[in-house]
Amino acid sequence: MNIGAATPVHGPIADPSIATDPAGGRPVVPRRGRVRPLGLSEVTELGGFWGQRQQVNTAASLGHCERWIELVGWLANFDHVVDNTIAANRTGWVFADSEVYKLLEALAWEAGRTGSASAEAAINRLTARIAPAQDEDGYLGTAFGHPGQPARYTDLEMGHELYNIGHLLQAAVARLRTFGEDELVRVARRAADHVCDTFGNDGLQKICGHPEIEVGLAEFGRATGRDVLPDPSPAPHADQHQQAPLRHRRPRAAHADGHRSGVGAATRNARRRSRAAARARPARPGRSTGTRSRRTRRP
Repeated sequence: MNIGAATPVHGPIADPSIATDPAGGRPVVPRRGRVRPLGLSEVTELGGFWGQRQQVNTAASLGHCERWIELVGWLANFDHVVDNTIAANRTGWVFADSEVYKLLEALAWEAGRTGSASAEAAINRLTARIAPAQDEDGYLGTAFGHPGQPARYTDLEMGHELYNIGHLLQAAVARLRTFGEDELVRVARRAADHVCDTFGNDGLQKICGHPEIEVGLAEFGRATGRDVLPDPSPAPHADQHQQAPLRHRRPRAAHADGHRSGVGAATRNARRRSRAAARARPARPGRSTGTRSRRTRRP
């Protein structure tokens, strides 16, 4: 499945009428509903608490984050994939890739909001490190699938592979809606195609234990103009939750994306293992198994 290219915007929100989001940079563009988020071109922050937070991001936080992902080696993980030394040199948790993508998303919104040349330069720097680590079939990750590492998608419950790609897609959404097509978006497009090909109707029938790929694919599809997931929102007449006011709605039995089977199952299994381990441990002197021991008062 190939995701069609979007119309580029030359310059940060240069002309909202030709942006991938006509409103000028919304993080989410829902298909239906009366309430929607505002785009960057629809809001002017004059000061106050949020204005101060934005100033801190511009002046300090974004650069601070880039320095730290370099210092702790999360960005260098992509370099190690390229030179085939990742198994011996990888640092960070399995979701460390997502931290780089989250920073890219923040930089994209900053560049779109202010036209910051330093944010643009940082986006280009990070993308230049990430793109070469992408495999020919679109797979992108630093914890699995390379020599000396576990095979791809062998630990979907806790491996975060799809979770990481979901955050890459969210970064690409920010870039598309504030700038247009660039190398970051092309990397994300190849990754999205890979996920759709691998987990489509004829592919792996499994889910990630940590939801993110679902919303990433859905919004990336909207941003590119080609949906890659079916609409998760049913027609109003097909679901009683759409008809009833929020205060009268009953909680759903499980998440629509199957999260109950992923993280929920992982949590339940971990609790079962913990209880089984506790029962297997020998009782300590003065304590009875399975019940709370009672202390006796000394005479």
